[in-house]
Amino acid sequence: MKIFHVLCTAVVLLSLWPPVPAANPEQIMTLQGVIREQRADVKSLNSWNAPGDPYYILEITEDKGQDAHHPYTLRPSEQVSAEDLRKLTGQAVTVTGYYTEGERTDTPLEKIVEQVPIEPKMEVGSVGNPVSKGWQVMKRGWGLVVLSIAKAPSNAVTMPGSVLDYEWAHGANRLALLIKNEKQSLLMIVDAEGKAPVVKIPVPADYKPGCFAWLADDSGFLLAMAKPEKDEEFAEDNFYRYTFAGKQFVPVYQSIERQFADVFSIEVDQGSAYWAAASVGEGHPDLAIYKDAETVLSTDVYPGSISPVIWQDHHLWVVTEAYLEFGFTREERSKNPHFDSKKFPERDWGNVVAYRIDPLTKQALADPAALTTLATAMDSSYDHRYQSKLTSTDDAFTLDIVPQPSN
Repeated sequence: MKIFHVLCTAVVLLSLWPPVPAANPEQIMTLQGVIREQRADVKSLNSWNAPGDPYYILEITEDKGQDAHHPYTLRPSEQVSAEDLRKLTGQAVTVTGYYTEGERTDTPLEKIVEQVPIEPKMEVGSVGNPVSKGWQVMKRGWGLVVLSIAKAPSNAVTMPGSVLDYEWAHGANRLALLIKNEKQSLLMIVDAEGKAPVVKIPVPADYKPGCFAWLADDSGFLLAMAKPEKDEEFAEDNFYRYTFAGKQFVPVYQSIERQFADVFSIEVDQGSAYWAAASVGEGHPDLAIYKDAETVLSTDVYPGSISPVIWQDHHLWVVTEAYLEFGFTREERSKNPHFDSKKFPERDWGNVVAYRIDPLTKQALADPAALTTLATAMDSSYDHRYQSKLTSTDDAFTLDIVPQPSN
């Protein structure tokens, strides 16, 4: 006989599952969370208990005592089918139902020939103490029997001000926004999973921020800000680093090779020293890629435009009308023997193509089909479990973070 030893002691068993009410349809509970799809094709305790393959869990994201972040296995009912659960995968929902502890087979353990999870069989002794009576098959079928399910109300937040820039963290489901309002600009950090409160970091009142990016290790931000003198309206953007540990806006990269005065986009690579900044002068945009304070390459795409989008696998995605595969500057492209202006006429303004730039080889590869996926990637968290939706009016904006179906 093969026994699937999942739990060795009652202590371990109780540590895995919080106390739950007994199976009683009258004890109806209402929970909010996100539906996640799970597979039961691997031998495990969860697959043993799963009502099917695939099966669905409710990922609790609200901090409510012992149930905080505890996933409930969802069990279909006559009112709610497995197909109903599938249709709401990845979405925030409100579920009503009751918890069932499942049932234990009547077959003695010694007569079972398949692999099964077991747990200690405990009885109360003569003096009221627990006494072990060997092992028994675990109950099967525990979970939340779903009686009704509906999409949860939107968690959209509306605030005064305008969003200058926003970006997801590299390795966490946190979204940061750079907000300008009448009183003071600020950085706001929202935890999509609801595990941490909203963080608001005021920007010094005499600075005019333009854009930002998370640092490579998510320990803070790199910002482009201008500090006009009194009676001045415009000033050159400079770079500042803010860390959660230091809590100060510190000037950095003051001696790097600059292109133009107004920086409109910053992108920092995760886990490396590479970063990129796009700037504009007299309406003409270009970008540069840096490795710390060293300039790796810079572009000249006149009369077109260029903008960095996102780093992926230590490559920078950009969109531009220029033919970057033949060189990053007009001079490089004109000297490239493979560049024929008749075969490659200037693209119309706005007729951009996505390019993937390798900063090591200084090569750019065009991928026109990537435009649609890049647009989604910009608004998606690092693990694609959440997507941000931002709408703006003249004096306010609305942010909605929407859970996405699991891959």
